[in-house]
Amino acid sequence: ELITLNHIDKFLFALAPYLVIIASMMSFAVLPWGKGLQIIDFNIGIFFLIGLISASYPSAGAALTSLTTSVCVDFLGDNDDRRRKKVQAWLTLLFLVLLLALQVLSSDAVINLVYKLASYTYGPLLGLFFFGILTKRRVRDRATPLVAAAAPAICLAINLLGRKYLGFDLGFSLLVVNGLLTFAGLWAFSKKEA
Repeated sequence: ELITLNHIDKFLFALAPYLVIIASMMSFAVLPWGKGLQIIDFNIGIFFLIGLISASYPSAGAALTSLTTSVCVDFLGDNDDRRRKKVQAWLTLLFLVLLLALQVLSSDAVINLVYKLASYTYGPLLGLFFFGILTKRRVRDRATPLVAAAAPAICLAINLLGRKYLGFDLGFSLLVVNGLLTFAGLWAFSKKEA
């Protein structure tokens, strides 16, 4: 049954599914099915760039929105729409300044810097998620924030000391190591559920 809504642009509403399907099917045009068996010989890097942008913008937008809500509600005690827009603008500017400062201070690419920052912050979330999914253990509530803060600190120490003394860096495995340390810490401060 075809569903139509009242207050929409009916042409765009009908066109949208076709655009999604056509765009999906066009992605197969650049796949090399065999020697000389591709429809378009295209620089695939543009697709990587488009994919990277389409993956990172929603994440950054969601992070800024949740940070804005947290600042307005938890710290300012006010959720006024005008104040919220000002706070979001300032947080966006702060995020931009942070990225530019990291770019100046580091010789690494911006995407690698963003990934490293995400590895430090999302590692504990990954560990918490898998601990909740894979175990039926009960964690001491007061230990959870300590474990979530200790895991990135340990990863930072491993990186700094490893670079200095061994010439070793966790690199892109930082997220996994951070998650595993969080999982292990939660395991250490938990008991079997009765």
